[in-house]
Amino acid sequence: MSGEAEHVAAVVAALTAAGSTALGVAELAAISPKPTHYNEVHVMERNADAYRVGATNGLRPYRVFVRSVGVYYLDAQRERDIVSEALPEGSVLTVGGVQTSGIRREVSDDPIDLVDGFYTGITERVYAI
Repeated sequence: MSGEAEHVAAVVAALTAAGSTALGVAELAAISPKPTHYNEVHVMERNADAYRVGATNGLRPYRVFVRSVGVYYLDAQRERDIVSEALPEGSVLTVGGVQTSGIRREVSDDPIDLVDGFYTGITERVYAI
């Protein structure tokens, strides 16, 4: 089974192909100054009991958090729009040569708010592999 770094790389690749400046947490930490707008990608394995699909069929469930960031509100909104374009409901990713289940939207998107001088909002997706 693939590690979380491979999952982050797959999500970053999908977002980048759709036009985002997408970075994993480690990549972002190594950059100074930060880009003026970007998508910060976090992927973590979920408890299988909390995931309806993965809980019953032996798949390992994963949660994707994408934090859309921009100096300006519209930049953060555009980065968030790219998340919706690149990871639409039902689409799949290839992680470590294996296709994921269909991606699902986990919850409604977090409002984009001004935090520490940047507009930010979080989008969540889930899938299993």
